[in-house]
Amino acid sequence: MDNSGLIFDCDSKECCQQYPCLLSGVSADTEAPVFSSCPDNIIENVAPAANTKVVVWQVPAVKDNVGVASLTSSHDLQFAFPIGLTQVTYTATDAAGNSSTCSFEVTILDKVDPVISGCPGNITEYSDTGSDGTVVKWEKPTASDNDAIATFTSTHEPDSFFENGITNVSYTATDKSGNLTLCNFQVIVIEKAANPPVFSNCPADQLLITQAADSFAIATWKAPLVAGGEGKVSIISSHSSGQKFYCGITNINYEATDEAGNKAYCSFKVEVRDTEKPKFTLCPANVMTYAVESDCNAYVSWPEPQFTDNVKVIRVESNKIPGGLFDVGSTKVIYHIYDKAENQAKCEFEVQVNDTVSPMMVCPPSQSFSISGEFNGTIVNFDDPVVSDNCGLKSVNRIDKLNYASGDFFPKGEYMLQYEAIDIHNNTAQCSSIIMIETLVPAIDIFAGDDDFSTEEELAIVMDVLANDEISIPKEKMLLKEILQKPEFGTARIEDGKIVYLPNVNFNGTDQLSYQVCAVSQPDRCARANVTIVVTPVNDLPVFQDFDLTVSDLGLVTLCLQMIDVEGDKLSLAQIVRKPAEVEVAAVRAEELCFDFTTATGPQQFEFEVCDNGAPKACTLVNVEFPLEIDLKLRVYKGISPNGDGSNDMWIIEGIEQFPDNSVRIFDRWGKLVYAINQYNNEERVWDGRANKGSGSELPNGSYFYRIDLGNGETIKGYVEVVK
Repeated sequence: MDNSGLIFDCDSKECCQQYPCLLSGVSADTEAPVFSSCPDNIIENVAPAANTKVVVWQVPAVKDNVGVASLTSSHDLQFAFPIGLTQVTYTATDAAGNSSTCSFEVTILDKVDPVISGCPGNITEYSDTGSDGTVVKWEKPTASDNDAIATFTSTHEPDSFFENGITNVSYTATDKSGNLTLCNFQVIVIEKAANPPVFSNCPADQLLITQAADSFAIATWKAPLVAGGEGKVSIISSHSSGQKFYCGITNINYEATDEAGNKAYCSFKVEVRDTEKPKFTLCPANVMTYAVESDCNAYVSWPEPQFTDNVKVIRVESNKIPGGLFDVGSTKVIYHIYDKAENQAKCEFEVQVNDTVSPMMVCPPSQSFSISGEFNGTIVNFDDPVVSDNCGLKSVNRIDKLNYASGDFFPKGEYMLQYEAIDIHNNTAQCSSIIMIETLVPAIDIFAGDDDFSTEEELAIVMDVLANDEISIPKEKMLLKEILQKPEFGTARIEDGKIVYLPNVNFNGTDQLSYQVCAVSQPDRCARANVTIVVTPVNDLPVFQDFDLTVSDLGLVTLCLQMIDVEGDKLSLAQIVRKPAEVEVAAVRAEELCFDFTTATGPQQFEFEVCDNGAPKACTLVNVEFPLEIDLKLRVYKGISPNGDGSNDMWIIEGIEQFPDNSVRIFDRWGKLVYAINQYNNEERVWDGRANKGSGSELPNGSYFYRIDLGNGETIKGYVEVVK
């Protein structure tokens, strides 16, 4: 519900971010925001002279199902936290009033020791002879601290009685964090005697500087001399000349005692100071990065600096921390390190955050106006673009140079509104929107009629499916846009405004497809039609696959073709179209697609015609080529010249002796038996060109046909020429 009292039905996040919606039929939002990140607890140290510290952390990320309305914090990023523990709490609230919190702790530690000013040096006083001691006076020191002094105590007070001898006096200052500082000195009380021992050249206090790269110094002095005393005087000392002395104050005591027990004391201090500054072994290089898209800043990290010191670095301070938030521009990061003697060193570098994020720009939506033909234009209203930037805007301008503003009259035509936004770092963005004013065009109707076509098996057909389709405005054109339902038993494509259909191999029957036709000027005005294609069967040609070849020992070659017929028709070998000249056909088994022949060794080339018994008959020419080597066990001579000259007078059958049970029969060209013999052996049982059947006379020249039965079931047939 907005301020006007209107109720909106909304089901989107964008709506609910603008209005506290009353959703019709939708439950109220009860889902609280969720923090996807919350900072870890933070522990920092205060600077030497400070009792507060500014701490930086990354603002937690939060999300909500309808958007976060507010994110508040109990402490901002510039808050100076006091010493101790402070809890920081973020609260996220959405538009429906649901809220959730994220909390973490910030602990500021005080590791700065108190300072004691006016610490007295060693004090020497003399008591009266025979007395046990005397009252000693000194100026009481004072204590201060960066936060507050909790206690300042001493082991002795000035104006107190001190016994003869050496008494150690100590002042102790502590602050609220438990840091502690001591002030130590000695009170030496010597009893006056008639002839006491006396030190004559007690060394003065020494102030030494540590040696380079070391935490100590070598102190030397000349041992003090003793005069007076009763009898022999013995001297003892707490330290020796030439020793190492470390940073701080050390009391050096000499004690002289005579035989009467009279004592004398010599005391001085050796103070060693460290003046050597710590050193950075690694100072980070300058860092250059870019602002994130949503903010004018960036989280920047760098490697922690590395350092060393001859004693010990006890404190590191910096104005920024790695992973902190940096605004666009240049920021100097400074690290200070301190050792126990408060010697310090500095490391500094630059963090440069550049803004390369272009403004976010949303132009007014494009508008289209359709007006009646009697009007020349219309009034157009449009909003300015919505522009935002992560760092800030410098200007937003129209750059289209059109002389029309919102609310003006626009003549018919097309206009482009162009805008440019420039942010404070000169990043730019542009957007545009179109205003189209055109004459109203009536909606077009298309009437698509179903089509019927026919073709033969494996024969493509070009179908003019638009021939019976109509459009409501005759001057408008139609476009065959797409094939909606593809054919099941073939392929189809659009080509030159027609559909080309090709049935699958060997398919016959009915196939279907559908298409969409649209108006060219109004592509959303479309119609659909179905196309039925009847594919009629054809008698397919027999298909050659391979052939089988066998050669008998007697040189009889058998060749059989391997063929298939798609329709399952019966196949036969119709004719031998072409064969080598030396081939003699012995037999043709047409139904078996085989034939027997004799020939000479060498390459063989045949062409056959194979036909089926379909209607109409389909025939295929088959070419077969192969090399042939014949290793004959039997060789039959092709001719005989029985003229008594001793050459070729007998018909020789080489190898016939391998078949002793043979029989030979010879016929003339009319099929009459003219010669017959069993156990032919090329010697006494051999044909000499004369008949032994009938008249038994010499036979005339000519061709005679033979049949040789080998006695093993094999038979050889052929012919022989008789020439005298």
